[in-house]
Amino acid sequence: MGNSKQANDQKKNESTKSASPKSAGSSSRNESELEGEGSYSATERYNAGVQKTVESGKVDDLARKAKKALEGPEGRELSKAREAASHGKSLPKNPGTGHP
Repeated sequence: MGNSKQANDQKKNESTKSASPKSAGSSSRNESELEGEGSYSATERYNAGVQKTVESGKVDDLARKAKKALEGPEGRELSKAREAASHGKSLPKNPGTGHP
């Protein structure tokens, strides 16, 4: 992963920004309204987080850490969580810890 990856990610983020519901004239929506699937505010927070991460220049380091975690002792649990999430499920929490 190099600068071209970061540039591609930034382009994707910019195209997502320009197509965001807010820029499409939905600024009249009430921020306190309940949002279901397709939550505009969650999308905005996610996009801001992606942009901040890309701009930090730490993408390669974070990718190495993620790879190390997947290959390490917690890899099996991470894989189970990823599989469950891909099917719209969550893992049960461990009693007493509050963590999956």
